[in-house]
Amino acid sequence: MASDPSRIAFLNDGGIPAVRQEHDRAEAVAGALAKKRAREGRCEGRKPFGYYEGEAMAVERMRALKHEGLGFDRIARQLNGEGIRTGTGLS
Repeated sequence: MASDPSRIAFLNDGGIPAVRQEHDRAEAVAGALAKKRAREGRCEGRKPFGYYEGEAMAVERMRALKHEGLGFDRIARQLNGEGIRTGTGLS
């Protein structure tokens, strides 16, 4: 009911303070992520393979093998045979 004193107090106060605090925190995090995204191009999760030093060579090798007509499974076997590791260090 619109004339309920507790409802009016809730609406006038802008809601429960803890909810408002959580909303403000979420906005602050979203703002920080947006700034980082604008600065670096991305900001969440693991960086794509090829981002770190030394991985670019592996990416180029993958492209060359793909250009030769190899499928993903044969490319993986070839890279494993050459000792080229995945982003997590597995072969």
